[in-house]
Order: sequence, then C-alpha cells, then structure tokens
Amino acid sequence: MRRNEMMNSLITAREAAEIAFPGQFMGCEAISEATIAAAEQRFIVPVVGERLYRRMLEGAYRMLRTEYLAPALALWVKLSMLPSMAVQSGEMGVVELESGVLKGAGEEKLDLLCRRTRCEAAAMLRRAVAHIEARAEEYPEYCPQENVLNRCVIGGGVVFAERRPEHG
Repeated sequence: MRRNEMMNSLITAREAAEIAFPGQFMGCEAISEATIAAAEQRFIVPVVGERLYRRMLEGAYRMLRTEYLAPALALWVKLSMLPSMAVQSGEMGVVELESGVLKGAGEEKLDLLCRRTRCEAAAMLRRAVAHIEARAEEYPEYCPQENVLNRCVIGGGVVFAERRPEHG
C-alpha cells in the first residue's frame, strides 16, 4: 500500500471470512463493508481509540492489525452476522432457511454459538490490548484512559460503569 493510500477497514471481507469461518465455505461476498465498519466502530475503536485506529487505516502497525486486531474484529463480524445467517428477510417476510439436506439450528444452539463467539472475540480483543499496553512506547497514539475496557466491565451483556470518586 502506498503511503498516501488509506484503507477503508482494518480487514477485508476475505480476511474476515478466512479468520472467522475457518474450514467452512463462507464467500467473502456474504460479508459487507458495512458489517465490518459497524463492528470496528462498535468494538474496536472504543478500545484502541480513534487516533490509533486512524493510524492503522493509514497503514501503520501492520503486525498489530494483522496478528492481534484482525482475529478479534473477524469474530465480532461473525457475531453480528450469525442472526441473519439463521433467517432471511425479503418480500416473503422473515423466513428460516431450510433444505432437504440441512436443517437450521434452533434458537438455543444459535444462542450458544453467539455466546461462544462473543467470548472468543472479547478474549482476542483483551489479548490485543495487553500487547498494546505492554509496548506503550511503540503505540504513542494509544491512550489507556480512552479505552472503554479500562473504564467499565461488561458481564452477561450488562455494562458496569466505573465508579468515580465524588468531588466535594
């Protein structure tokens, strides 16, 4: 990539498919740029901060992007896609996919897969943060105070905000 070229996202649809769906057929055309961008804005930017994110889009910190953040981002993309993979919507309304050979997973199995994917994605993101924070001098754009994971805890889908001392 040339220095003045900027990426649209930290990973491509092909990379997301290869990382999130290993050994499975998942055409990269099934993963939209909007899905990747939404996952970046929802899960990556609040953790690494806007400045570090922008530098990576400019092409900086390739190893951080490919080895640490790409696996987490691909799993967040997968998580956002799973519900729509179980059902389709269109002129016939919202319908389940069925064929003579394959049967759609039930709601309980889909929920289990979503929970497992969420746990894996969160673990990969914590791994990336540990890498960044252990090498703070290599990533001057990173600000630990901006990292949402340093300000709150998320458990069971509930966000517990940090309790700040009262001034008075």
